[in-house]
Amino acid sequence: MTRIAWRILAGAACLVAANSALAAPFAMITELKGEAWALEQGKPRKLALLGYLDHPGEIRIDPAGKLAITYFTSGVQYSFAGPARVALDNAAPKVLTGEAPQFRKVTPEK
Repeated sequence: MTRIAWRILAGAACLVAANSALAAPFAMITELKGEAWALEQGKPRKLALLGYLDHPGEIRIDPAGKLAITYFTSGVQYSFAGPARVALDNAAPKVLTGEAPQFRKVTPEK
């Protein structure tokens, strides 16, 4: 009986760990001037300052907008000026249209 209980607990712990790992944000909006939109399943969602990005996708930045995204794993901040379309990946963004981003390493002090 005890072995079965331990197996159930271990299985539940694995499920919780897997769900939290899948939902963990990989980046944050650290600067936003104007408006920017995340395109999720063809529907735009307005981005907010200090908002988390949970999964890769595409972002559209309005012509007068500016956006900075900081990646947690690398500590690199990418700054974009609109108009632009950017494809986000877990490792680094890729510009689809618009100017290339400026980037810099962000240290813990900042």
